[in-house]
Amino acid sequence: MMKSSFRGVSRDRSVSKWRARISFAKAEVPLGNFANEADAAMAYDKAALLLRGRETDGLNFPLSNYLDAAGAIIEDHETKHRLETRGWVLHFMPILEAPRGVNIVMAS
Repeated sequence: MMKSSFRGVSRDRSVSKWRARISFAKAEVPLGNFANEADAAMAYDKAALLLRGRETDGLNFPLSNYLDAAGAIIEDHETKHRLETRGWVLHFMPILEAPRGVNIVMAS
C-alpha cells in the first residue's frame, strides 16, 4: 500500500484505487475504494463527521465544505449507507446518540 498525504487514505495497487478507512472504537472501518485520492479523503471526512461529530480533529478539507448555509452538517446518505452495510452505524448508534459525558457499556 502506498501512503497518501490525506488522513485515512492509502493506495491499493492491487486494484489501482485509493482506499479510505477510519479508526473508530478501537476498530478499523473500511469506507471503500475510490478512483481518485480526493474522493477517498472526502469519504474519510464524511465518516469522521458522522461518527465523531463536528468537533472531530484532523479533517482533510475545511469543515465549511460539509456545512449547509445554516451551519449544520450536510447529511450524507451515501456514507451512512456505506457504514450501515458494514454494520458500523447500527453497532455504534447507542454511543453516537448518547449525551456528552454519558458512558455507554457495549456487550460483546
